[in-house]
Amino acid sequence: MTYKDIYLKLIHKTNKENLIRLFKETDNWERLNAISLEIIGDQELPYVLVTIDHQNNLRDGFFASVMIGLYLEKEFIIEIDSSYENEYFYLPIIAKPNKIPEIAKKYYSEENAIKHELIHINDMLKWIEEDSDYIEKSILYNQNAVTEDTVEKSIAFEIEKIFKLEPRAIEHDYENGENLIIQPFIDDQYLTYKCKTKEEFIKFKMAEYLLPLRQSYIDQFSEKTDTIEASYLETINQYGNEIFGNEPYTEIEKVNSDLVSKLITSNLNSLSTMKKRISKSKIKHLKKEVSKPIKKDEINNKIGRNAPCPCGSGKKYKKCCLP
Repeated sequence: MTYKDIYLKLIHKTNKENLIRLFKETDNWERLNAISLEIIGDQELPYVLVTIDHQNNLRDGFFASVMIGLYLEKEFIIEIDSSYENEYFYLPIIAKPNKIPEIAKKYYSEENAIKHELIHINDMLKWIEEDSDYIEKSILYNQNAVTEDTVEKSIAFEIEKIFKLEPRAIEHDYENGENLIIQPFIDDQYLTYKCKTKEEFIKFKMAEYLLPLRQSYIDQFSEKTDTIEASYLETINQYGNEIFGNEPYTEIEKVNSDLVSKLITSNLNSLSTMKKRISKSKIKHLKKEVSKPIKKDEINNKIGRNAPCPCGSGKKYKKCCLP
């Protein structure tokens, strides 16, 4: 029985109440801030959908939905497949937040987001079938479990995962009308760039995943920055040729620089409006400050003894109005 066969039987065999109980017994219900759970079974690849109590935004890393995993102990699986050998079964599920920011409602489709994650689930099931060590590696080396001793293996694992799971899903997004790159700017303002080709969109989106990953490891283990940089470069160059060409690491840095230029060029009118708004705000603030009555002790504290007297006499302050 293939891994996908076990997954399908598990989804069809179980029910909502049993899964919720399982989530609670493994502390995942509380960890995820789960509100509700549904089993979506009326399609080619059925899945578990969990709604979580979560408010996210584009500035901190927005998601309309996300694939996460539930590790089930072997005892839950052997009644489906008595020959199953791993200690754990990785059950991929989809989680979606109950609160969506307005900017996201404008640019993102929940339907497309779910399909994006279903592509991940399908590719994940295939990957686990091909690599019997995947589950153990995901437990030891996922970013949430990383330690100082496992940094290099964790970076290699997470980057391989991005290159294995994201390109097909990003391609699906583009083919279903999502071609915008959206970046937070100032306050509640965003810059957008409409990609001209599918290849350009895939490169920009992949860079969005890969560049913050490096920084997150550096933030966590700053004393190992050189090791992190070396491991990141090596793994990017190992998996990135198909998307980024012969020198993936160099190309990703260039892609990021190109995106910044294109965001600025595409939003010149918006930037001008924002600049005027910011300038007006500053002028208003300055006018407010200037209109404040000046107290005598404030003058005494701020004007040097040898500075010209503010009364306009032309004398030094110490020889004129200084008390």
